[in-house]
Amino acid sequence: MRLLFKVFTFLFCTFLYSQMNVDNQIDLGIEDVIDTYRINFKNEKQKAALFLFKNMSIHKGINYRWLNNENEIVSFSELNYSDIEVAVAAFNKLKDTVHLHPQVYEAMDTDELNGKLFYKNIELAFEEWRGNSWSQNYDFETFCEYILPYRSLVEPLEDWREEYRFIFKSGLAEVSGSNDPVEVISKVILNLKDYRFLANRPDPIPILSPKQLLFRRAGACPDLSNLALLAGRSIGLAVTFDFTPHYAASSNRHFWNSIIDQNGNSIPFNGNSYGNTDGLPYAYHPQKEKRVAKVFRKTFSIQTESVGFRYENLIPSSSFLTSKNIIDVTKEYVSTGEIVVNTLPNLNYNTGFINVYNFGKWRNVDWALKEQQYYVFDDLGKEIVYLPSVYDGDKMHYYHYPILLSNEGKSQVLKPAYNDSFNFCFDLNNSKYNPFGKEHNSVDIQNDEIYKLMVWDKEWKVVSTSVAFSKKLLFEKTPDNGLFLVLSETRNGYERIFTINKTTNQITWY
Repeated sequence: MRLLFKVFTFLFCTFLYSQMNVDNQIDLGIEDVIDTYRINFKNEKQKAALFLFKNMSIHKGINYRWLNNENEIVSFSELNYSDIEVAVAAFNKLKDTVHLHPQVYEAMDTDELNGKLFYKNIELAFEEWRGNSWSQNYDFETFCEYILPYRSLVEPLEDWREEYRFIFKSGLAEVSGSNDPVEVISKVILNLKDYRFLANRPDPIPILSPKQLLFRRAGACPDLSNLALLAGRSIGLAVTFDFTPHYAASSNRHFWNSIIDQNGNSIPFNGNSYGNTDGLPYAYHPQKEKRVAKVFRKTFSIQTESVGFRYENLIPSSSFLTSKNIIDVTKEYVSTGEIVVNTLPNLNYNTGFINVYNFGKWRNVDWALKEQQYYVFDDLGKEIVYLPSVYDGDKMHYYHYPILLSNEGKSQVLKPAYNDSFNFCFDLNNSKYNPFGKEHNSVDIQNDEIYKLMVWDKEWKVVSTSVAFSKKLLFEKTPDNGLFLVLSETRNGYERIFTINKTTNQITWY
């Protein structure tokens, strides 16, 4: 009887596998898919399915729906209309009759992902990995991490792979026999040239869904990066999602992609880089744009060494570091150095943080585990001013003095020398600008306007004030070796920090 049962189970699962295709309606669970691969000796596909299954627990989609004044759901989907203009017109008409407000909600993949979509995604991913000349050099680990996943970020969960493959593979006739992933992704980028970049969009979710991206043909920076990623992965290209959490000497942040080439190297590009004079896909170079303190890459797999995985309760809930699936790839982009600081006597926590000044605030870009009585922050971008901090579970406590990490990798503590002060003439024409021409600094001196010179000493403190004349400012009793900021009543947050050469009064911007 036992043998008969095993034979029956084998035959049933074999039959089940034969019935599994992307069009069937059998209600399969994810475990059913894994078991079917196992019983049918599809070892590689079983390993791929297990990779997704074992790392699924951290993944979720963030979506929203519309509610009326009674908090009842009002049915509306832009995808039910012929194009985005028609959808917007219909939505505006609906708003004229019903007061609407959005409700954002999260859905864990462990609750939402069904076996049919799970199976379909695996089958299509394997088809492209094994069936295209440009994918042949990718090993199984690269395939699992950067081609196989059914999602990349927190976009709403959708069945996207087949439609994306149809759209983006149809434009590859010129490179159909290529074995170079770089050449192929370059062609994909050209086919994305009509997708528009939006500085802002009204949706209350961080990432548009795959179908929304195709429908709108527009999106913000992370949306377009995800679009390029989905397009590439749908045809068997190993495309990554890279980002700098906060620019180090400018405001805002940036998201972009890289393509893994035949030799396993990551070649960066912007998803909306059509027309870039640097050529494709080498269309994003931090060295030529804005200084970066840190660069991270999203993975599908859980990174057990990440602070989000190991010490989730020791970091601010709003920090990007809560992500359990990011790896540090800063060294792939820029020359790096390290900063070592002592722990604070009264705030001796296991984790420390390092911050950069961005949009008027110190913002976290990395962490370090306490080693004896030190925090060692490594792989940091150079020629950048950093400020260490610790978090007590409720509030971030910043160190007294910032630290400048020079191009030579040397650390200079910017501790104001109040006993060595001087009169400082602030003149924008006497500025030492860095070679990163795209860094934004909104400091602009207007005659007769009042300005404050601030120095960082555990907080921003006023040194003195001055009324502008001839586009210049004169500040008395300026301490040497400080980190400074000039602000007026019309400040907008884009003002940059700087140091001063005491002898020449030359300003160096950071």
